[in-house]
Amino acid sequence: MRGIVRGLAWTVGGLLLVAIALYGALLVINRRDPPPSADVQRFEAMVRGRAAVDDTANGYVYVLGFSAPADADPVAYGARRRDAIARWTVGASHAAMPGQVMNARASRPAVAQRLQAACTGHPGPCERTLQAAPGALAAWRQADAVPLARYEALLQRTAWRETLPVDALAPMPRFTDVLDSQALYLLQTRQMAEAGDAAAVRRRLDADLAYWRVVLASSDVLLTRMIANAAIERHFRLGGLALRALPSPAADAVPASWRTPFSIGERSMRRTFAGEWRFVDTTLKANAARSTSRMARPLLLPQATSNAYAARMAALAAISEQPYAQLPSALASRLRAWERERARWSAYNPVGRLLLSIGAEAAMGDYVLRSADLEGLRRAALVAQSLRARGVGAADAARAIAASDLRDPYTGAAFGWDAARGVIVVSGRARGERGQRDVLL
Repeated sequence: MRGIVRGLAWTVGGLLLVAIALYGALLVINRRDPPPSADVQRFEAMVRGRAAVDDTANGYVYVLGFSAPADADPVAYGARRRDAIARWTVGASHAAMPGQVMNARASRPAVAQRLQAACTGHPGPCERTLQAAPGALAAWRQADAVPLARYEALLQRTAWRETLPVDALAPMPRFTDVLDSQALYLLQTRQMAEAGDAAAVRRRLDADLAYWRVVLASSDVLLTRMIANAAIERHFRLGGLALRALPSPAADAVPASWRTPFSIGERSMRRTFAGEWRFVDTTLKANAARSTSRMARPLLLPQATSNAYAARMAALAAISEQPYAQLPSALASRLRAWERERARWSAYNPVGRLLLSIGAEAAMGDYVLRSADLEGLRRAALVAQSLRARGVGAADAARAIAASDLRDPYTGAAFGWDAARGVIVVSGRARGERGQRDVLL
């Protein structure tokens, strides 16, 4: 028995010595954190180099004040919230923030709530609800008179400059009332179309899309980018309903912003990913000491982790700027390479590599595709209005769509036609239902 105990003691002791030696070797390997990489320096320069914007022109400030009390100035209210966000520190309390007191949804009558809910997705249910409840739009407009007026004022803002959050708990703009007001604005535009005011329809659609294209190109936060993406998708859906309601559809009713392809500057996500990197970098360095155990802490190199994350964000940003025909395959190739990299273990910065192994790149890549997919939606909306203006009916739609110069941006093929539903089918590259969009003829 003594021999067995002695043998176990030697075994355990030997294993402990091996573990200590391995840990010591890891400490030697991870003794130095590298300097900021070239990607990090470029992202830092982008964040620092953002041009200042006057509060009266900054849509971000106005959105922060959008849900202020009805008798308050949204710009002044939003500026106070912006300043509070700029002073935010990790672990701060939301109690110090000026409150958001208006909740437009809570004060709407039921008929308006049903219309708002019906107009968040495909335009078909929205149009049917309008026809089934003729008084719903007037009820919604009366209940949301203040938000609607503020939305029209918001569209006059010419720039978007955000205050970047320093952690996940930092306050963000509340977009619910803004997006609801966009839907109401576009449905009111449809009502003007029914009255035959093509000039008002064109002017209002142009203002709405032009504003959200500015936000799309200027987003420093991923959430803002996706809000802009959703607002543009809704614009084409409900804007299409407005053009469809004109008694005499005409090609010249289409606003100039519809005819302008999305530029590389608009679909590039470099600025957004610079902000995303900055958020991760700030959060990582603020929390590295308290979020890891004492033994794991030396094996997390914050700057090395930040450098690696910046490299991935820079690679995704470059892919977002590629021609449409090359973009999906370039993204798939890069995601496969990162998957292989995650499968390899390294003694250098093992905790940092573990943090980067959660696989967020696939979700980020889908955001790239969702932004790129907007061009197909724009083209299909133009095809639909062209067919309406020429009086092309459902029976001849497939042939007319096939003959159009406006085609799928990724493949160059004609858009699809679903005769059963009367829609032009846009097959985007984003995952799941987000990649499938229909445009009513």
